[in-house]
Amino acid sequence: MESLDKAAELSPNSALPHFQDSYLAAGILSEVNEHVRCQLAELNQYVLSELNKALSVDPNLQPALIDRAEVYFTLKQFRQAIPDYDKIIALDPHNAGACNDRGLAKMELGEPMTPYQILVRQ
Repeated sequence: MESLDKAAELSPNSALPHFQDSYLAAGILSEVNEHVRCQLAELNQYVLSELNKALSVDPNLQPALIDRAEVYFTLKQFRQAIPDYDKIIALDPHNAGACNDRGLAKMELGEPMTPYQILVRQ
C-alpha cells in the first residue's frame, strides 16, 4: 500500500492509485468478514447448545426461550423459532415482542397471518 501512496503522490490527478488502494483494502476486509462469519457461526452454535441445556432443565425458562428464538430468527431458521415463540406466548400471552416476531417468522416462510390470527394465536 506504500507504493500506492507514492503513486498517488507522484500522480495527484490519477484516480487509479486510490482505486487500487480501495480494492486491496476491500479484499482484506472481505477476508476479515469471512473470518468473523465463521466465528459468529461457531458462537451461535455454542449459544444454542447452552440454551438447549438450560431448557432441558427448565422447559419454561422464558429468557432462554426468548434468546433461543432470537438466535434461530437471526440464523433464518424460522421453523425452529416458531415453536419457541408459541411457548413464550402460551406462558405470557401479553408478550407483544414474541407475537410480532412469530408473525415475522411466519411471513418469512410465506405464511402471513391476519391480525385476528395473531390475536387468537392460531
